[in-house]
Amino acid sequence: MKKSTKISLLVSLVMVLVGAIIIFISLLGVGFDIKKFSNMTFEKKVYDITESFNEIRITDFTDNIEVHLSGDDKCRIICYDNEKIYHEFNVNNNGHLMIFARDDRAWYEKIGIFYKENNKLQIYVPDYFYEEIYAQTLNGDITVPKDFTFNNAHLSTTNGKINLDANIIQNLTAETPNGDIVLNGELNGKIHALTTNGKIIANNIKNADWADFTTTNGNIELDGDVIRQFEAHSVNGSIKFGDVISDRIYMNTVNGSITGTVPANKSCMGKSTNGTVNIPNRVDDNWDFYFKTVNGNIDIKTK
Repeated sequence: MKKSTKISLLVSLVMVLVGAIIIFISLLGVGFDIKKFSNMTFEKKVYDITESFNEIRITDFTDNIEVHLSGDDKCRIICYDNEKIYHEFNVNNNGHLMIFARDDRAWYEKIGIFYKENNKLQIYVPDYFYEEIYAQTLNGDITVPKDFTFNNAHLSTTNGKINLDANIIQNLTAETPNGDIVLNGELNGKIHALTTNGKIIANNIKNADWADFTTTNGNIELDGDVIRQFEAHSVNGSIKFGDVISDRIYMNTVNGSITGTVPANKSCMGKSTNGTVNIPNRVDDNWDFYFKTVNGNIDIKTK
């Protein structure tokens, strides 16, 4: 096939796809009801878990995951299922509450519009200290309120936000390519937060051995007490941090400014290609804190 023919086919395909998207958006704008074209219906389900457990592990693909206190000594799971797309759960021999989303549709049943009017998976658990929470979903938010304390937490979604208000003692991993990460609980130990299209906010860092915050398109805002080794990276966003006691800091961004407060006894190195640099105890090497940006200002103060 000639190169020109391939290009023509590719252009035609792109135009068809763009046209389909425009038509779909236009239909939504005039009140088009996608529910009427869905080939699936879902029913609210409530399940009781009678066994005790010390960890919560959730794997889903379409739901927003919410963890709440039950207000009593019972565990309940509320979700929206049907005979082909549903949830399974059990408490295994290690004392882990396991929750899985299942999709038993044949390939031909997946042709058509998939619409789930209520896409919440809600887990109500007793007020108890849990060793770990592991929550993963493809298209949904993850929310864990301040009522909990975990030793470890691993939260990941592909298209959604992560809102963690719970306290973490040892290790936290929070990852989402498309969404914000907001961490309001007390964070200790090791902290890793990664997003591509979203901001990162951590307001209550207490005693972290190591912290790494990375985003491509978003700002980073941090505040707390102690981070022994502290890294923050953004491409299209600013970095702002409060009174943080640290042994070592490395921060860089391409299109954004860096502002914050550091201890007076720390040496700093700062570089900006197209911006001003205002930092205390400035050195050229053997630095404790390093700040770098291309298109932005650096303004660091001492406390």
